[in-house]
Amino acid sequence: MYPDGLPIYLKSLNYSFVKHLDIDASQAWLTHLQEPNLSRKDYYDKWRRMIHMYWNTKITKDTDKLVAISGLAKRMGSALKDRYLAGLWEGNLPSNLLWHIHIAGGRSCRPENYRAPSWSWASIEAEEDVSFWHSPLRGRVLIEIEEASVTPLSNIDVTGEVVDGYLRLKSSVFQAELIIHDPSARDESGRLQLRIQGETVEGALFPDENITATSTSVYCLPVWMATKPLDETEGAVALILKPVEGKPRGWYSRLGLLSNSACGEDLSSRGWKKMLECLDDPGSGDHLMYLESAAGTIMFV
Repeated sequence: MYPDGLPIYLKSLNYSFVKHLDIDASQAWLTHLQEPNLSRKDYYDKWRRMIHMYWNTKITKDTDKLVAISGLAKRMGSALKDRYLAGLWEGNLPSNLLWHIHIAGGRSCRPENYRAPSWSWASIEAEEDVSFWHSPLRGRVLIEIEEASVTPLSNIDVTGEVVDGYLRLKSSVFQAELIIHDPSARDESGRLQLRIQGETVEGALFPDENITATSTSVYCLPVWMATKPLDETEGAVALILKPVEGKPRGWYSRLGLLSNSACGEDLSSRGWKKMLECLDDPGSGDHLMYLESAAGTIMFV
């Protein structure tokens, strides 16, 4: 991606593999970065809108997902004075983690070759659009980020391609079961259901990838809940995780997102109650779900 337009040697090309952004929109985005008195929220909102523009260009080469916006990330980082983490910003990380894919019958998967940590939108290849939670989060953030790290492929381009990344989180994790309850529904969020200890956790489910298994053992990581009177309605958002094969206990990758707020439900269902009652005691429950060396702590990769 070239923030200032295509280089001269590319302008004369008419190849189909040269993908174009909306020039007016991208130039307006860059101009807005130079506006005085922008708040951090303004910067984060502009980044989210830029990702929407970029997502729709459907980059031809999978490995270029982060490389293509490296120049824009450098511009943003310079203006924001924030740390860049594989497409997300550390200063807004809890909110940044709450993205989801609108599958709606389309294909969604993670590429065979590593591209980004599972907690980054850049780890997904999807036909449909990506949506982000509004920031900053108004209410109660339910995770504590103890450490965040990504390893760039090259120190020359630290905002480009990455080879590794992880988050170390202090949190509460709950074992759950993900089941298909309506095979005829076109929308993935309408055909999946999450249960904890046999109780349904009401909400809209947005898997990162197409799911075909009728029942899958997963883990639920609550990230945010509304707190009255800051918010007019109740609500909560959680990430759906799975254990990482070949890693010790307490290592997880992302499977999707569960939004109670997205479907207008309250938090009175027994499934939510089971989780929320334990939130003031991170690490409560089965200690085998957490790192052996640190109670209540997980590695998210």
